[in-house]
Amino acid sequence: QPRGMAALPSFTVVYIPTDVTEPLAEWCIPIPPGREVECLTSRLKEHYIATGPALSADAAARHASSLLEQAGTSAASVSDETLRAMAQMQLVESVPLLPGGASTNQTHVNLYVDDSGVAKNLPLNERAGGLCAACGTPREVRGDAFVGRLVDDGADRFERLSFSLSELDSSATWVKEAQRLHADRANQLSRVEEIAGMSGATVVDGMTNDDGGGGGGSGEMYTWEQNKEEVTVTVKCPLTTKAKDVKCKIAKQKLLLDVATVDKPDGKKDDPIIDAALFQECVVDDSAWTLETESDHKNVVVTLTKGVSIEGKPMRWLMLTR
Repeated sequence: QPRGMAALPSFTVVYIPTDVTEPLAEWCIPIPPGREVECLTSRLKEHYIATGPALSADAAARHASSLLEQAGTSAASVSDETLRAMAQMQLVESVPLLPGGASTNQTHVNLYVDDSGVAKNLPLNERAGGLCAACGTPREVRGDAFVGRLVDDGADRFERLSFSLSELDSSATWVKEAQRLHADRANQLSRVEEIAGMSGATVVDGMTNDDGGGGGGSGEMYTWEQNKEEVTVTVKCPLTTKAKDVKCKIAKQKLLLDVATVDKPDGKKDDPIIDAALFQECVVDDSAWTLETESDHKNVVVTLTKGVSIEGKPMRWLMLTR
């Protein structure tokens, strides 16, 4: 720092090199004004670019395709220039070791790794992989890794906190809490799968990172889909349908939906299209239905705002109703 200027605020992370002969170390990361969120990933990107091998042409193409797939975009919809830029893009993946939530006062402990470690064919990081297993979330880690702590409530509270070398201990309190949270989550998701199986529901793939988005399905007279925040139910009906033909009652964890103009199967003429408990709670005041007109039909569209989360993160609905 120039003389007379105060030192920048900073925090520490723990560096876990892939080379087991290289010691673990604490890194001090300065926080430039207004850059508390991105200061860590910016520093780690510099490290991965400086120390990692460049992607081969084939690996770069696969990496770009993977990024597009995650974004739900096809390669045909972007320019060659954009594809080349994406192929060389250096990203940092954040792996939740201690998921933040109410029980941790929104404090998270994350493992940070090179997002393209597999594409670069980086060696396995045995120590980082062992840490993931100790926290109850086993996974393969490639390349150098870093452990950091932060407070983030997903709204207006964000703060970088220091993580010290002495805390890398399987008997540490935060590790035991991480084990408990991951076990609770696994049990909860297992129960969800069990409920889905008992109800005969079809569980549709579409989300691989527990971020609450992707997936959907269909019933006899409706389809449904979801994103991170909302679940959308659609019923196709004749052009003659009017608002008075729609009966929709949304409760915290129940949906009643019927459309008088929809032709129903024999034996179900008098039954509502949906009259069942929802898979999870919704926010009633933020949920609603609309009648939308297409060229040859109308759609009754019910939008349900998700109201349940796991440790502060939106939860994926594996089915619409129980």
